[in-house]
Amino acid sequence: MVALLRGHYRYIGKVLLLGCFSGYPQVFVFSLLTLWLKSAGVSKTAIGAIGMVTIFYACNWLFAPLTDRYRGFALDRRRFWMLVSQALMLIAGVFLWRLDIRTQLDWVVVGVLLMAFASAVQDVCIDALRIELTPPARDDLLTIGAALAVVGWNSGFYLGAALGLHLFAALQGSDADLLLWPRVYGLLSLAFVAMMGLTLYLYRPDGKVTRQARDSGTEKWFETVLIRPFAAFVARHGLNTFLLLIAFVFLFKLGEAFLGRMAMVFYKEIGFSEVQIADYVKVVGWVVSSLFSLASAFIALRFGLVRGLMIGGIAMAATNLLYALLALTGPNVALLLVAVSADQFTSSFATVSFVTFISALCDRRYTASQYALFASVGSGARILLASSSGYVLEHWLGGRWEWFFVLTAVMVIPGLVLLWMIHARSLVPDGREHGLKRY
Repeated sequence: MVALLRGHYRYIGKVLLLGCFSGYPQVFVFSLLTLWLKSAGVSKTAIGAIGMVTIFYACNWLFAPLTDRYRGFALDRRRFWMLVSQALMLIAGVFLWRLDIRTQLDWVVVGVLLMAFASAVQDVCIDALRIELTPPARDDLLTIGAALAVVGWNSGFYLGAALGLHLFAALQGSDADLLLWPRVYGLLSLAFVAMMGLTLYLYRPDGKVTRQARDSGTEKWFETVLIRPFAAFVARHGLNTFLLLIAFVFLFKLGEAFLGRMAMVFYKEIGFSEVQIADYVKVVGWVVSSLFSLASAFIALRFGLVRGLMIGGIAMAATNLLYALLALTGPNVALLLVAVSADQFTSSFATVSFVTFISALCDRRYTASQYALFASVGSGARILLASSSGYVLEHWLGGRWEWFFVLTAVMVIPGLVLLWMIHARSLVPDGREHGLKRY
């Protein structure tokens, strides 16, 4: 491992930090928002439905071509759009700081919607920049880069959420709980100022920034900015591959999406405190995922991407059954640690293989557009279908958490069937040309 990464330490640091930038805003949109809504007495059905505020993660490919093509303020295109998105996230965080969810729920949704939009724009730039930072013809580093991105994302998300939960616990007693969450949001938003400084300093391009030519006319712009990236993918890989991959990406993490939307509600409802969630779920989850994400990259290189996805998907679904057991036993800390550790290990393995699989298929001329298309399709599963998770739990399953987690385990099966079809029909060539060496 050391030999593989020798001479690429700056690359390692930059990709890790990009992952942190990507994961941190999710704290505002998912974990803390769920607990804030639950503390206000919002139903599980409504909590799931409010998850639709993250719709921008599912359609960011529509504005991704703009980040591939346009820039401003004498900055390169990646830094320009990252700074714009970080400034918007700072504004959203400060805006949420001043709200009372009891009387201003609509405005809370608006603030989180702005946060999600800006985060989605930043993710487009980060995914493209990670691929562009990888030296050409280094497929092994592409896999390692995916693992580093996962480690960074987990660091930003889990440690950010743990910090927010500990801040909430530290502030308790000074005011009503519902008034503490906006303060937590405001304090956590200060990190976006640091992110802007790091973006300006660390991600300066090696060469001189050149102004890109712009086509005149709406029709020409539409063709150049929206049509060509996707037409290039279809021309390179074929329409059958494109359609099967779209379906696979949509279905592969559907069960994980359902579980993720309701996880924080589950922990609180069965009796865990904010500090226990911070320490046993967020911190332990971060440690386990960080330890195994890089190991997962080498496992994926050894067994191949498709085999890695198949093994990871099956294991990821199986670990959901541990949460079903936890639902039956109640707030058992030992079982929680086992479930979280197993979940993070299998999720890391599946995610690294998944990210590498998508990255390897991208044309470097259109990295933002093509990666965003597949990533946003995956987000679409989480947003469009996972928004009904609360309704399914309350009205279809009668609030039975154990059956809910069994359902999330079963949901992985359609995605694995599609993956087997992709492999069996050899729709994705098994060659160096596409970076998929071992199938």
